[in-house]
Amino acid sequence: MITTLHGPTVEVHDGRLRLEVQVDPAPGTVAGAAVFLEVEPGSDAVADASVIPMVPAALVLACRLSQDLRVEEPLPPSLHEGPRHVARLLHEWYGWRPAELIAPLGPDRVRPAWAHLPRGRAVFFTRGVDSWGALLDRMEGPARQRPTHLITLDNEVHLPVDIREGQLRDTRAAAERIGLQHIVVRTDVRSLLDQHTDWGTATHGSVLAGTGLLLRSTLQEVVIAPTHWTPLLRPWGSHPELDPAWSLPDLTVTHHSGHEARWERVARITADPVAADTLMVCWQGTGTRNCGRCEKCLRLLTSLHLLGRLDATADRFDVPFDPAAVGPHLVVSPHPWCDTMDHLDRIGLSADPLRQRWEAVQVSGRPTMWFQTRPIQPRIPLAVDGDDAERADAVTAIGRRLAPLGLRVDHLADAGAGAGAEPDLGPALHVGRAPAGGWAVAIDPADDPIPLAELRADHLAPLLAALGLDPTDAVPFRPDGQEPPPVVPEPPGWREAAADEAAHR
Repeated sequence: MITTLHGPTVEVHDGRLRLEVQVDPAPGTVAGAAVFLEVEPGSDAVADASVIPMVPAALVLACRLSQDLRVEEPLPPSLHEGPRHVARLLHEWYGWRPAELIAPLGPDRVRPAWAHLPRGRAVFFTRGVDSWGALLDRMEGPARQRPTHLITLDNEVHLPVDIREGQLRDTRAAAERIGLQHIVVRTDVRSLLDQHTDWGTATHGSVLAGTGLLLRSTLQEVVIAPTHWTPLLRPWGSHPELDPAWSLPDLTVTHHSGHEARWERVARITADPVAADTLMVCWQGTGTRNCGRCEKCLRLLTSLHLLGRLDATADRFDVPFDPAAVGPHLVVSPHPWCDTMDHLDRIGLSADPLRQRWEAVQVSGRPTMWFQTRPIQPRIPLAVDGDDAERADAVTAIGRRLAPLGLRVDHLADAGAGAGAEPDLGPALHVGRAPAGGWAVAIDPADDPIPLAELRADHLAPLLAALGLDPTDAVPFRPDGQEPPPVVPEPPGWREAAADEAAHR
């Protein structure tokens, strides 16, 4: 069975260039469609009608449909080699049948009309954490690699047109503030792709690469920002092994280095005034600011809170940060959850109440996310004597004492208890004043309390057993912050599980 890519047309109207191409999967399988890429300003795009900019997305779709891809026009050798590499990679990741590209072999290098013209470099730019990080890296790098353009792909197809246009205006204003030319590309290709596979997992990198191919008369390089931190790379629609495969002799497609964890990118970009003023990560809001309520906003707000940067970005959110908004109702993918936990662990015990809230969220992801397992230390519920101020002091004191033993205090268990009240916690560690002063702990109020200063590691096993906890769950950590645990090795069979999951999507 064969998917055919044919019938390219180019129109220029009101300063925009529109390329439309017909994508027809094999008869009797799924419906085909005419899909377009529209560039503003149109003078930045290649004016020759060609299917080349649609080849990347069509090849990924053909792999997903277990079909080959036929193209009628001659394609250069690099556009025969690249698809073979991409198809093999998608087969390895998801178990998809590798599509063959069936097309006449064109010349390796054709001297195009723009060959004698100076061409620039562009970064795909959304004003998000990843794209701001890639942009600032490039602007601070060698002069020959600095960007001249920013490209924004209008792909938030779930949002009303007026909101999308408002966000594009804000992105154009940000480009003007930093002195770079702005290119807007609109497309309806997702109306075809999203019916059969996932934008994030499989297709968005191919659409970005195809957009770059359409702009190669203006640009010699396009840079795609990384989604993942390099040590935690996973199969994804944009990937350092995937994106460069779409390069041509006259255009380089670069996947920017993922050398920083996401929270480290947040720390760096919010030190830049323009980035802090314009930061936009939310795709669930209904305006031109971040909603402050969705999981993506709450992850960013958590990092901003831990970095002390909430004030610098306060105008970018509809509501201020409320830690109570983090809880079991949130659903988070494993990779970003791991990044948030990493940041909380780096801070240490002072971030522990917030860490406990992030422990309670629903972590839901594909089996390729083998690194999602991280240690969650046992939480010991406390029954604390005294008023609110004393209770807070006691929780902090017992937390610092138990941390090196591998235990964390349940900061939420005693919430809302009035002064002198005994919360109904079930088995709990009772904390009160020792006869000689200071804090003391006991498993039962009738037991002799152990002064906190005398609590030792050999108390750990009976203490945990009395609370119904497993001593083997204790993972030592430092109260004042720690390096993240090592990356979990790939468990046997994770790639096979990924393929099975993809086959059922």
